[in-house]
Amino acid sequence: MVSFYKLKNSIKNYPWGDPCFIPDLLGLTDEGGKPFAELWMGAHSESPSLSGGVSLDQLIAGDRSFFLGPAAAKKDKELPFLFKVLSAAEALSVQVHPDIKLAEEGYARENRLGIPLNDFRRNYKDRNHKPEMLYALTPFVLLSGFRPEEKIEIFFFPWITLRREEGRSFTESFLRQLLSLDNEMKEVLLRRITEHLELKENRTEEEAWILKLNSQFPGDIGILAPWFLNLITLNEGEAIFLPALELHAYLKGSGLELMACSDNVLRCALTKKHIDKEDLLKIVRFHSWKPDIINPVQEGPGIVYPVPVKDFLLRRYTLKNERLRFPGKISPRILFSLDACLSLTTEKGESEELKRGESCFIPFGADCVSAEGEGTFFEVSAPEFSQ
Repeated sequence: MVSFYKLKNSIKNYPWGDPCFIPDLLGLTDEGGKPFAELWMGAHSESPSLSGGVSLDQLIAGDRSFFLGPAAAKKDKELPFLFKVLSAAEALSVQVHPDIKLAEEGYARENRLGIPLNDFRRNYKDRNHKPEMLYALTPFVLLSGFRPEEKIEIFFFPWITLRREEGRSFTESFLRQLLSLDNEMKEVLLRRITEHLELKENRTEEEAWILKLNSQFPGDIGILAPWFLNLITLNEGEAIFLPALELHAYLKGSGLELMACSDNVLRCALTKKHIDKEDLLKIVRFHSWKPDIINPVQEGPGIVYPVPVKDFLLRRYTLKNERLRFPGKISPRILFSLDACLSLTTEKGESEELKRGESCFIPFGADCVSAEGEGTFFEVSAPEFSQ
């Protein structure tokens, strides 16, 4: 077994993707303006990374003890995280991800219904939860967490009559009413609001985003999301954690997205993909909440972005012709170079070069790996398997 596996990662060309950021990162030219939305690094069965023509999930399945560690092998576990570069020129859907219990139930239910994994209607692609974090590589705008009840009322009171439904919170009653508007009522509401905002000279940031979203998704009730979800802008180098069950949407920007190894998504607006309002309403956590910016911690030569889950942990390193040592038998890892030129070596004489936009997988059972070079790179580890 070798100590590192250079990865060839799959690209997702979703329509909302930015045509420049990921191609520039990877040194691609003449892409003709095609959208580049995501670069996947990991072993998720939908689009696993390759090394030497073999998929990472197949490599891991061949020797879980070496690749993930003995604790993972005993429980027949998979690599617990999925690591992405995400670049959005337009908004992603208003969406939510399940916790483990709901993911297991949803996966089993859709299997019983005979919905193929690649079917357009499929919400649950696997049995895993999907908490996630986003590290901003450029200024990054997103919506996350319901605003306080009184704020939602202030925004919507001039335009729509809201009522609290028996046995439901105000927030749940509001979202159910908004998503259940018939086409005629929705059309009238959106036309009145957008015409009013277009005439305003000094718009708030939320109002400006409503008009931007209307240009991208005309007639979609989700364009009003900036009035009921918190509008957040991350500066370059800032990160945020989003637990499962929290409604959110990414609007614009490029970043590193790190999540439990899952592709389970339920959507209700701002998308041409499958929308399942009823299932989404069953699992959303209806409370006023705004995520905090993660407070990074200096830990030796790296900067750690702590999160309240054990599926993943992100560290950032910036080298100036220095050497770092990554001891073996601690955790499986992925190293990703943002702009660094790294030389990876082991005491056995193994060597590999890692350039801008490239990544490699270091198994749990690898020998000590040294990284030498200059620039910024990231390490993702799996605390769940750390020993």
